[in-house]
Amino acid sequence: MRRRERVGYAPQGVLAVGATALILLLSACTSNGDAAPAASSTPTESPSTVSFEKGETVSGVGPTTYPGVDFALAEGARSIAIEFECSGGATFYVEVGDSMALGQAQVEGSCEGATTLAWPITDRTGHTLGVTLPDDVAWTATPTFSAEEFPYDAAIEADCEAFASVSSELSNADMGYTYYEAIDADEWAARIAGAEPRLRALVEDAESELREQFGALESVVSDPGRQVGHAITAAGYEIMAEISRTCNVNQTPLITMGEFGG
Repeated sequence: MRRRERVGYAPQGVLAVGATALILLLSACTSNGDAAPAASSTPTESPSTVSFEKGETVSGVGPTTYPGVDFALAEGARSIAIEFECSGGATFYVEVGDSMALGQAQVEGSCEGATTLAWPITDRTGHTLGVTLPDDVAWTATPTFSAEEFPYDAAIEADCEAFASVSSELSNADMGYTYYEAIDADEWAARIAGAEPRLRALVEDAESELREQFGALESVVSDPGRQVGHAITAAGYEIMAEISRTCNVNQTPLITMGEFGG
């Protein structure tokens, strides 16, 4: 039975593709030195009349318990940028609402000051903020809401979707041989041989910044000195982690299909 899985590789930091684009949208609303307007108690006739709105800072120490702390969302908002601040160098993960149920992603970063993270807001977004980091790390999260839609990068979205399928093939081959012992060496080799042309095609067809990572992974997978059951080496997993982070920041996370177990 095949099972649907959210990909999570070893954390290495955070990229800022979607967050940067959303920051630019928010900055445009305050050009010419105008200050951000305060939240108004007067109902607006249309969400489009609200350019952006700064929300109340939420803070804590250590991880939140499921499903997260209460987190108010501005009425009419379609996207959110959160300035998340912590120190000490630990890795953190943040999500707005239930990211998996929404088809969105947790976004990760390193506690080295303030980092801006961004998400879409839909009618299904829950009013919770989930934070995962070490127990003794203090953090603050300051949201800015926008009536603009989240700025997805269409090229990254397409490349992430295409890579998820290839990633599933490679991972299932390795796991099927080394962990589940469900396939033999010949079948493992046949599966990898079938996945290699698809990975090579990704390198040729990619239209986003992920082309470089696809090429690096293709070199790892096609290494003639690879061991049976280990098409994805430690270096390969690091590359896949970079790909996953880019997809997550774009809020188009990798969803793989696990063939064995479960």
